[in-house]
Amino acid sequence: MTAAKFSQNKLLLPALLVLLIAGLTTALLSGQKTPLGKGSTSGGPAVSASLPQLTGETLRLADYRGKVLAVNFFASWCASCWNELKGLEQVSREYAAKGVAVVGISVQSSPQDTRGMIDKLGLTFPVGLDEKGAVSQEALGLRGMPTTLFFDREGRLLDNVTGEVSEAELRAKLDGLL
Repeated sequence: MTAAKFSQNKLLLPALLVLLIAGLTTALLSGQKTPLGKGSTSGGPAVSASLPQLTGETLRLADYRGKVLAVNFFASWCASCWNELKGLEQVSREYAAKGVAVVGISVQSSPQDTRGMIDKLGLTFPVGLDEKGAVSQEALGLRGMPTTLFFDREGRLLDNVTGEVSEAELRAKLDGLL
C-alpha cells in the first residue's frame, strides 16, 4: 500500500463517522417529531395503554375517549420535564372545562422519585408509571424526554412533540383540536 492510499484510508473512517453523527442528529432534531413505534405516525389510532398509578388505580388511555387528550411522557431525572410539567398543570386546570384531559406517564423513574416530583410540582392530573419503559420506549418507540402526544376526541393520535412544550404552544395545539 502506498503512503498516499494509507493516508486516504486513515482519514476516511473519521469522515464517515462525522457524517453519520451529523445525519443522525439532523434526523432526530428535524421538526421535533418522534417516531411512534413500528411504522405508526400521527393520524393513527390511539395507543391502548394501561398503567399503574401511585394511588393503586389503573390509568387507561381508552377511558379518555370523548375528550381531547394530551399525554406527556416525563422522567424525574429530566430537567426540562420539570419545567414543562409546571405549564402542563396550569393548562390542565384551565382546559378541563373545555373537554381536555392531560395525563402524565413517568418513564424509567422509581415510584418514590415520581411521588416526589408530583408533590413538589403540585400536579393534580393522573400520572401512570412506566418504570421499565415498556409503553414509552418498547411499544411507542419514544426516545426523548419530555414527549407529548396529542389525541382528538375519537382517540386518534394527531400530533407529537419531543422536547419541552411551552404553555403557549400547548394551548395552541389544544385549541386546534377543540
